[in-house]
Amino acid sequence: MVKLVPNVKIWLETKDRRSVIGKGGIELIKAINEQGSIHKAAKSLNMSYSHAADLINELNDILGVEILEKVRGGIGGGGTKITKEGMNLVKQYEEINSQILDVIKKYGGIKIG
Repeated sequence: MVKLVPNVKIWLETKDRRSVIGKGGIELIKAINEQGSIHKAAKSLNMSYSHAADLINELNDILGVEILEKVRGGIGGGGTKITKEGMNLVKQYEEINSQILDVIKKYGGIKIG
């Protein structure tokens, strides 16, 4: 007997169905916030710096807000951190994802054979 279970991938898109962000983009934003650097975050996710920077720039352009902000150097050095808008995006994505996964878990799946 084989048990088949439902699964989904969640991404957010604009009203005109333009893909904006999914799990990978959210992981990138969180990694940047944790690492304090796009370069370090990209490396930790096995992603090139240029690809990571392009994703963030495209996201900023589509949303019309800055998701990250650069912190100028000083005694501790500079870095990059998530903005209020970025935190809101991550939080809402994770809430939507969690609620959908909860519904799927309740379904249980299909037994074949």
